[in-house]
Amino acid sequence: MEQPEGYDGGSGRVCKLLKGLYGLKQASRIWNNTLHTHLVELEFKKCTFDAGVYYKMGDHNKIFLSVYVDDIVITADPRDVKKVVEALGKKYNIKNLGRVKYLLGVEINYVPGKILCISQTAYIERLLKKFGMADAKAVRSPQMHNEPTLRIETNPELINDPTIPFREMVGSLQYLVHCTRPDLANAVRTLGRYGGATIKEVKNNGNSQEQKHLAKKTRSIAELVARERLEIEYVPLAKNIADIFTKALGPGVFERLRDQLNLENVRHAMRHCVEADRVGRDSDFEPDVEMKEA
Repeated sequence: MEQPEGYDGGSGRVCKLLKGLYGLKQASRIWNNTLHTHLVELEFKKCTFDAGVYYKMGDHNKIFLSVYVDDIVITADPRDVKKVVEALGKKYNIKNLGRVKYLLGVEINYVPGKILCISQTAYIERLLKKFGMADAKAVRSPQMHNEPTLRIETNPELINDPTIPFREMVGSLQYLVHCTRPDLANAVRTLGRYGGATIKEVKNNGNSQEQKHLAKKTRSIAELVARERLEIEYVPLAKNIADIFTKALGPGVFERLRDQLNLENVRHAMRHCVEADRVGRDSDFEPDVEMKEA
């Protein structure tokens, strides 16, 4: 922070801030603390497992607030939503954006009491274009059964090649897995794996300090089994939905397990949304509210 032109006088001094200003690295934290204090005053509680989620019991049902910087999505009974909007509006200059349709790269289509469809079609198309795969051929499965394991690159020049944004690519795919495409989890995990720690563990016979937490969890499971408080059963491939997260599968098995996850082609899901919206168009349900601090 420098003094404005005409105030310096050649002294080279800087200004001491009395409060946070927009654009400073501390600004986002100050804003979050300010918003948190106000939400607590409104009797909201912060979720233990997600610092961006707040909740409380409203007059008609639970109210959930999802906070991302200055974007707030409210999920609740419309009457409770209205009260929260009014309470926040007394302190902040807010803008009601209506029912949320697009948030953080996720497209949201919702017909009250009928269907909720989330997808990332636009996000995927941007990734394909960004990483030069816009014309790539589509396949039925991201991996094939018993396909050869990818060789781990050890050449430092190739690993750190600035022309190959590999880490950015894997991170972008991981966000996709986290939001709407859990069926791609194993393929992305394979791309992002690091073999060095595994090799070290094998050479040290499992005695490294870094692996003690794994040994503790393993022993805990063994103790529960011994005390007959936990029973471990083998689940065959044909019935094990979790295999889609941990194994390379051919198209047939992959598509069957994906269907069991209730994942659906976005085009089919959108047709269901349109049909459900047509059937329920006469409903008196009020839209959800998304707000943004101006």
